[in-house]
Amino acid sequence: MIRSKSVKIGLAFVIAAPALLSGQEKRPITPADCVNVRYLEFDNSLVPPITLSPNGTRVAYLVKSPNLQTNVNEYDLYIKKVTTVNSSAVEKPLIVSSSLSMMHWIGDGESLSVLYGKEGRRVIEIVNAINGSHETMVDAGTDIVEYTIDHNGSTVVFETEDQSQLEAQVFTSEEMAEGYLIPFQQQGGEIENEGFSRRRLFITRRVGARWTRPIPITVRSPFSGQPLADLRTQTSLRLSISPDGKNLLLQYVEPKSQLPESWKSSLSMRAVAGFPVPGITVMVDYNLESGTTVIPLKTEYVWSLPLWSADSRWVAVVAQSPLGSELEERDFKTGDFVRSAAHLFSLEVATGKVQQVASHVTSNGQQPLLWKENGDLLVRTSAETLTVFSRRGDAWQMGKEFRIPLSNFYRFSSLTSNGQTILGDYQNPATPPELFLEDTTTNTIGVFAKLNPEFDNLTIAPTKAVEWTTSTGVNIHGLLFYPPNFETGRRYPMVIQTHPVAGGFACDFGPGHYPSYAPQPLADAGIMYLARTYPEGWTAAQEETRYPTGYPGVKGEGGLQEAAFNMDVWDSAVASLSKQGIIDSSKVGVIGFSRKGWYVEFMLARAGVHYRAATATDNIQYSMGEYWLYRADADLRRSMDAMYGGPPYGDNLKGWRDYSVSFNLDKFHTPLLMEEIGHGIKDNSAAPPSTLAAQYEVFTGLKRLEKPVEMYYYPLEEHQMDHPVARLHDLQRNVDWYRFWLQGYERTSPDSSDQYARWHKLRALDSADRGRPINSQITTSPEKAGGSPNE
Repeated sequence: MIRSKSVKIGLAFVIAAPALLSGQEKRPITPADCVNVRYLEFDNSLVPPITLSPNGTRVAYLVKSPNLQTNVNEYDLYIKKVTTVNSSAVEKPLIVSSSLSMMHWIGDGESLSVLYGKEGRRVIEIVNAINGSHETMVDAGTDIVEYTIDHNGSTVVFETEDQSQLEAQVFTSEEMAEGYLIPFQQQGGEIENEGFSRRRLFITRRVGARWTRPIPITVRSPFSGQPLADLRTQTSLRLSISPDGKNLLLQYVEPKSQLPESWKSSLSMRAVAGFPVPGITVMVDYNLESGTTVIPLKTEYVWSLPLWSADSRWVAVVAQSPLGSELEERDFKTGDFVRSAAHLFSLEVATGKVQQVASHVTSNGQQPLLWKENGDLLVRTSAETLTVFSRRGDAWQMGKEFRIPLSNFYRFSSLTSNGQTILGDYQNPATPPELFLEDTTTNTIGVFAKLNPEFDNLTIAPTKAVEWTTSTGVNIHGLLFYPPNFETGRRYPMVIQTHPVAGGFACDFGPGHYPSYAPQPLADAGIMYLARTYPEGWTAAQEETRYPTGYPGVKGEGGLQEAAFNMDVWDSAVASLSKQGIIDSSKVGVIGFSRKGWYVEFMLARAGVHYRAATATDNIQYSMGEYWLYRADADLRRSMDAMYGGPPYGDNLKGWRDYSVSFNLDKFHTPLLMEEIGHGIKDNSAAPPSTLAAQYEVFTGLKRLEKPVEMYYYPLEEHQMDHPVARLHDLQRNVDWYRFWLQGYERTSPDSSDQYARWHKLRALDSADRGRPINSQITTSPEKAGGSPNE
């Protein structure tokens, strides 16, 4: 159905009255519903998952579809005519695979290439856009991690993982008999043991109907001139070949020690000198004909995938300000230089000429949408605004604007456009992902593809934007999820999500399906749910000036003040909502994932709020155990020294005793659910993986103190769980956990009886703990434990 631009699509964020809901025959959202959400595929290479053909007649898009029955994520490739707008029809994908990513149109758009899962590895397939037939274009005989292809589809550069560095160390029989040295940290270089992936590059060209044998590419460091045997990366090399196939842009990690003094002495580099990172990511231009390597933009980080002009002369990137420039100095003064500065630049490849196109884009990682043949750039400058920029001499000027008339538009959504037609995914916290099509020539907009029609029959919890102020006067923005049958005057239990919501569908929006967080199912179950939001233009630097004082160590991100500030954020939120009569402050839970899990453990020992239940998931703890267990990570050790005022010995030990979780478990009086992720490593009671062993300090301590704690381990998952079954059990467990502690509710299911039997025992421990004198935490005497009083 086509809609006029005067009509906004989507939910208005208002609180629905009970009378309006009473006639609806919709069921509540369950954890399984959230796991089953379908969304555009997201890839670390930043290649868009939706793209218009060069001739503008077709659109290709990739959808990730979790399958709970098979416990795999299926990837679906769709290619549709742009004229097709149908909000209800269920269409079949052209290709379904266990792996699909990195689409690139070839020529005018009758075919495209895609990275495709085949026989346990990934190959590059060419797909006929008209009938969907496909065949292998490049098979490297091993897994292709990433690739890029020129405009005519005649030159391909791809990368593979260097597996030789992943093999376990092997000792000889003599070394095993004699004993062998355990190094304090791995020898051989600054970034040897810092968790970077190592990649190798290859090039292949089409000659007639055949492809040449892949030839290795050796990139030389633009700083030292030395050949790089492999290229280090945290996520992706972000390969981008010019349309004419002559130049290759890529990003790799260069050790700090290799940087020249002109880089080290820059404002940006000095500002991050103390951060626990062993190197910086540098974008280089590798000439595929001469083999020379140059740096086209002297900056500490390039955020986006490059976009080339059709003539291969220019490239546009979103990046931090150039080192040593006036723009860098201006960013430094405003505090935006480290994490938030994102400017759009155009770079002339042959001359190294750099021009600033725009000082602001809506998202660091998004490239411009289109580089027109007339030289104009179409750029997304806000969540719902596209702006045309035109070059006038040595400067770029802002021109015509297009607005997407959709309410609460997600600013990280994927878009594609040819200047007249705009397509992309539309979602917000209360709207599941779907695709829209806007025709700017006829002023019409409509649903292009309904990705999740089942949510039309589910009760989506309404949301409301809220604000409150911390004790140091910082204004905080948040999003509060209300129970659908909300009653004015009633106080509700509440769960706090310490991770901010980015604006996508709160049930799940794809790249951010953070574990343990369950806004919609908990709100549907009658529990308020609160998360922070960051308004556009927000920077951490703005808040750091208002961090609480009196803590040891460095100030700012990475210091104890950071955790203390976030504790104040949530203490203030609870006080504000309780004062309004909305929540019951005695029934508040808190969830933290990753770094935010450290916030939670910090808060449980010190917060003014007594949290009734908590979850900490796959988080760093800055504990004594981590200090010695991760002995090879010198930067982590330095950051912990800086946090507590020095290493945990002598006079510096006081900072650790006062603030490290290692010495403050006796102050925990909240049932804690710990969830740890194994990154593919199974547990072994004789030799547990280091990530799990690091959590035993807190787990064992709380157990020894007879405090309510439970820990789950997901060995097959990465930092963000991805397998559907693991995600289902994680979300269901957390929903059960908070309903048990905040509502006294127990789910009736055959698989839950053992769970509630354990939790009843935890409830008894909780009651005893809260009634126990603070200095009498351990009640089991040595005699009762079977030992002597003198042992």
